[in-house]
Amino acid sequence: MSSPSKNLAAARKEADIQFALRRSCEDITEAARRTIRGSHLTTAKKRAEFRDLCKSLDDRLREFVEQCEAKERQQGSFAAFWDTCGLQLTTKELINPDKRCNLEPLGKFQDSVNTLRKLKKYATVRAGSPLAEFIDQALKAVDKSRTILSETNLDSTVWCEIPKLLLSLVGECIDHDQANEVVEEHHEQLKRLTFAADECAQQQQQAVIDGDMKQTEVLYFKRISIQESMVELFNQIYNTLDQYHADAFVQPMKKVHEVHSKSSNDISRVMKVNEALKQRVTQDIRTLQENQLSLRNDHNDAHAQFARFMDECGKSLETNQKQQDQCLAAIEELEKRLGVLGEERHRIVSVQLDTIEKEKRRVVDYNHFNAFVQQHTNSLQLTMQNAEAAEEVTDIFDEVLCSGCNLVEQHLKGVDKATDKERNNTHDERLKHFRGLYLTLGDLQYKKERNLEELDKKISQVHIQQEMAMETFNPKAKEYSQMKKELIKVREEMESQIDLLSQKATLHIEAFKPTEVALVESGRHFVHPVQELHDLNRNRQQKLLEYHNLMSTEGAQEPAVETEMQAIESMRAQIQPRKPRSSHGAPPLGSKRVGSSGSPTFDDDGSSPVRAAGRLA
Repeated sequence: MSSPSKNLAAARKEADIQFALRRSCEDITEAARRTIRGSHLTTAKKRAEFRDLCKSLDDRLREFVEQCEAKERQQGSFAAFWDTCGLQLTTKELINPDKRCNLEPLGKFQDSVNTLRKLKKYATVRAGSPLAEFIDQALKAVDKSRTILSETNLDSTVWCEIPKLLLSLVGECIDHDQANEVVEEHHEQLKRLTFAADECAQQQQQAVIDGDMKQTEVLYFKRISIQESMVELFNQIYNTLDQYHADAFVQPMKKVHEVHSKSSNDISRVMKVNEALKQRVTQDIRTLQENQLSLRNDHNDAHAQFARFMDECGKSLETNQKQQDQCLAAIEELEKRLGVLGEERHRIVSVQLDTIEKEKRRVVDYNHFNAFVQQHTNSLQLTMQNAEAAEEVTDIFDEVLCSGCNLVEQHLKGVDKATDKERNNTHDERLKHFRGLYLTLGDLQYKKERNLEELDKKISQVHIQQEMAMETFNPKAKEYSQMKKELIKVREEMESQIDLLSQKATLHIEAFKPTEVALVESGRHFVHPVQELHDLNRNRQQKLLEYHNLMSTEGAQEPAVETEMQAIESMRAQIQPRKPRSSHGAPPLGSKRVGSSGSPTFDDDGSSPVRAAGRLA
């Protein structure tokens, strides 16, 4: 495209040539008039010179017409037509045909999508899952958009900036661990503790079979200590699952809604801009077509009028020339008439020159306008094509964004379901753990209570023996009194153990209530360990009554006082605390410690805070 300075210089040169030709035509006409009026030439010479001047005038007229047509072929400025036609679009809003489409942002967007597949946690994303489906849809949308945009002059930046927040959110979702992974370590610890508790239970059963009641009691307390340590693990699992639910579901779901809202607003804005551009382009095309049709009609009328005028001028010149020839033949008689005709010819030529110049200027304007219409129509059509392509790409990205948000939301709902499933499994494990712990505590407490009942009976029996000895001044009354005191001490120790076991059971029932509420809310039907222990104790009580009835029918001899004293001494020896370990400075066996849950625990051998007295058979 030439510079404005060169176009201006060429226009000035053409104007100078046109002015020189017009001046030459006027000079020839003036010379012809002087020749006709002059008296220094003969009529024959006047006629010959007049013919030469007429021929020269015809040549100059043709050159003038050609010069006007050459000026018409020059490219004029279209700025004047813009306001005349009332066009809406400015030159900055039109698509430049020389501008190439910018696909670099689209390539960067594709690289960002492919980067999601390179994340470490992407290997855990199942094929066909919502996140994998979103990535596939995004890559297909990029390929389809590239195909469309490669044939346009558009910049892909306007669409590639919108999904950045969604890509970042998808990357965060991929980086999140699975629900079972975050509690996997806790479950492994639970399995190890459960295995240890089961192993302890087997050892306890074997001790019962062997009749080693002391070892059985030690294993009871050891099993309870293991099961109590599992309570804190369950609390950690619940806290971990709650935090995971907040990080992997609640916050991402909130971000999904925010991203979806922002993306929808951005897409709507782009669609509104393209729709407004299409409407303005359509209006400008319609306006140009209307102006072109109107000007074409005016041009046809003016051109027909100019053709008639040129024909009339040609006929007039021909008639004038014939009449001048006739006048020259009779120069003497028609000299005055010849002068008038010469004036008339000069006027006709002047009018013709003016009309030719005006007509050619009008033709130039008309052709310039046609060129402007052609060029601007092409620009408008190109702009319309780009607007339609932009609208199609906008629809594609809108579909990808909506689908992506829905798929991410579907993925997050899956995370929520997995979390709930893991929580329900944990509740089941907690129920199983609580059942074992509570039944173990209840079993031990039941046996301690039965032992306490036996002690009460024994104290009552010794008291009766003491009263009988005192009535008969039997010296063994003192031994019975000492035996009674020892039995009362053993009973107090036994009561403290039963109270401690009862407190432990109450604390564990309170700790189990959240799990109980969760199981009830989820519709799980189960027998509460408290009810199960109650039924078990009732059955055992019934069996004990049957055993007592059977033994009462057979009768039994009362043990001697010496035998009773030996049994009491044995029980006292058992409840005395052992000496502390000297190697590591650990507390003595049977000493009380406080565990992580705030409840007392026992030493490794299972000894209670107050060692139980031996059972009185």
